[in-house]
Amino acid sequence: ILDVIGDEAKLGKPVHSDEKNEKNTYVTLIGIDAAEQAVRKYSEDAVELLDSLPYGNEFLKKLLLSLATRDC
Repeated sequence: ILDVIGDEAKLGKPVHSDEKNEKNTYVTLIGIDAAEQAVRKYSEDAVELLDSLPYGNEFLKKLLLSLATRDC
């Protein structure tokens, strides 16, 4: 997703490089909107699973959410 909508200056690499290199990604297979929806759903599912563990892990939850919502 970041390769399509990211900021090259923030990412530190050229954007659209996956497309130029003909790589199959979620975005190329299902589109940007569906890929973003998948990130949200899988992230929510993962948070629910983390919350269900007897010993909650706030670090993992924060890491997961930061990766799911990052812009670079």
